[in-house]
Amino acid sequence: MHAFCHCQHTEHTCTRLRLLSSFAQIYDTLPPDAQRTLLEDYLVPLLDDLPGSVTTKVIDSAKEMQMRFMAIPNLDYVAKRTELEGLLSEIERDKKQSQYIKERSMRAKLFEETIDSLSTWVNDIWSVTFEYQTNFRLAHQCLLLAAEIVRRMFAPNGGCVLLYSHLNYCWRGVLDVTVPM
Repeated sequence: MHAFCHCQHTEHTCTRLRLLSSFAQIYDTLPPDAQRTLLEDYLVPLLDDLPGSVTTKVIDSAKEMQMRFMAIPNLDYVAKRTELEGLLSEIERDKKQSQYIKERSMRAKLFEETIDSLSTWVNDIWSVTFEYQTNFRLAHQCLLLAAEIVRRMFAPNGGCVLLYSHLNYCWRGVLDVTVPM
């Protein structure tokens, strides 16, 4: 038993460490809603049964985490998807309208607004994953959406570009792409 634990703990301690490891593995496989339910319905009530010093230590640790994550950017996937889909719809609508009323086109402004929104969001995603080192699954989902939006902006039908004007290009270093204006 001691060889398995690689430590000088008693058999009881080693069994307890294995159970904690098993719990962590199970917890990691649960979806976020189930993790929260497990925490709220089973683990939080156990704090009431612990000695006061242990409860205080847990609450102090939670407060430290709260302070650390207080300024973390909110990667609201649903809101950002709604915003970006709306901007793409406006670009497409403007593309169709500009065939008839060329001087009223707002595509360049809409395109710039979309790129600015994406670049700000990508900076937030970077901050969450690199600076705070958390929410990796959500960040991955957000990056997939950002890539999809960029793909649709530059090649919505496998090659056509929403903005098109002969030899009039504006360099956008933020996303490292050439944007026809």
